[in-house]
Amino acid sequence: MSASNFLTVLVLISVFIGSFGYLYIIPGELGKSKDHDGHCYFEQKKLLLKIDESVKRDCEEISCYNDYSIRIAGCGTFSIHDPSCKRFERDYTKPYPECCTSFYCAEPADLHDAKQQSKVDKNIL
Repeated sequence: MSASNFLTVLVLISVFIGSFGYLYIIPGELGKSKDHDGHCYFEQKKLLLKIDESVKRDCEEISCYNDYSIRIAGCGTFSIHDPSCKRFERDYTKPYPECCTSFYCAEPADLHDAKQQSKVDKNIL
């Protein structure tokens, strides 16, 4: 893959993932283990991975690809300012992405009533 194609793909992935989390890609020349053939080495976490292996820890997913690139995906940071919403904090006991912060928003009463009325109308017809 050419450098410009790689950057295009990276930007598109970043835009898509940016709404929900983060995604880092370490290029193969930096991800290839110097000491273990067929493995990636993620220096920051002192993590050795086989090609096509993924691990989920610290609320991230870290993957090694056959070109020795490493992909690190994790939760984003966001908030909702709606009093009907309950925030559930990051839960490090769960694997990624279930560990990420989530929200549950109650349905507004008038929207709920409109849906119920629609169901009643359909049953009458």
